[in-house]
Amino acid sequence: MHPNLSREGSDAETAARFRVPPSQAGPKRVFLNCHYCGYEPSVVPDSGVCPKCGGHSWERFTVSARLLPKGYR
Repeated sequence: MHPNLSREGSDAETAARFRVPPSQAGPKRVFLNCHYCGYEPSVVPDSGVCPKCGGHSWERFTVSARLLPKGYR
């Protein structure tokens, strides 16, 4: 079991036991991809449609800045 989590208690008690909340753990870079073709725009188009394949499904994920090459930071 992870040392920051307990097996018992409410969600509020569990959240209070985190040493550092994941959202404040360090600098991150957010990436956006089309789920279907992998197109990587900087923002979701206003229409919500991927200009490359016409898909409507977008995925956002973050990567720690420490793991990225200097050009991506």
